[in-house]
Amino acid sequence: MEVLEQPKVTSPYGDRTGGFHRGVDLISKVGNRNVMATAKGKIIKVINAYQDSEIINPTTDPSTQKWGGNRIWIEHEGGYQSRYHHLKYNSIRVKEGDAVEAGDVIAEEGESGYATGVHLDFEVLKNGAYIDPTAYGLGEKNFEEKNVQYVNFPPTVNNEPITSWRVYPLNQSPRYGKNFDHAIGKLNPSKFGGISYELKGYTKWNTPIIETRDFGKVHVALANLATVTNTPIYEVYQKA
Repeated sequence: MEVLEQPKVTSPYGDRTGGFHRGVDLISKVGNRNVMATAKGKIIKVINAYQDSEIINPTTDPSTQKWGGNRIWIEHEGGYQSRYHHLKYNSIRVKEGDAVEAGDVIAEEGESGYATGVHLDFEVLKNGAYIDPTAYGLGEKNFEEKNVQYVNFPPTVNNEPITSWRVYPLNQSPRYGKNFDHAIGKLNPSKFGGISYELKGYTKWNTPIIETRDFGKVHVALANLATVTNTPIYEVYQKA
């Protein structure tokens, strides 16, 4: 998710005059100054203490704490943290502890702190270490990237509807038959014209784990009829 509307890089990550630049400086090509959260996360730091006209000069004011001006830090899943600096005074719309989604407007770009004009200094850390934030700021890469797969249950077999696909508790093997049926419920794929579930993993019996509304996380035996694919074949089940 891009952090500005149509962002443009004005100063890249890396070596530059004055030292190593840990972030990337961005402006909006269309002049929209709204700053957006790059991914889902939790607000862990907010500073709204510096007027936009109060430009911090590192020569006369060596306090590096002030250089970033007004700022927001967001903690994300996977060990990521994003930081937004030089925000416009009193434009911040969130507070510490708030949850945000990707694309939520959190503030406006400004020139508080050590800045020579209105822009956003955007930083990204992974497990506490600074990394190149450029692709994340431009919306070319996402923190939550993952390889999602789907378990697909067909509506019929040999033109007969499938109405009772057994599901099993995670601590029981997928066995069924007289006097030893481990199933705790049944799915009805034919009711939905076939249905796909997001794959949650595999059991020690190498059977797929899915999550259902009525039974929670369970596993299934594929029986050479269901398939696991990178894209869903049928409508994807959404837990209510």
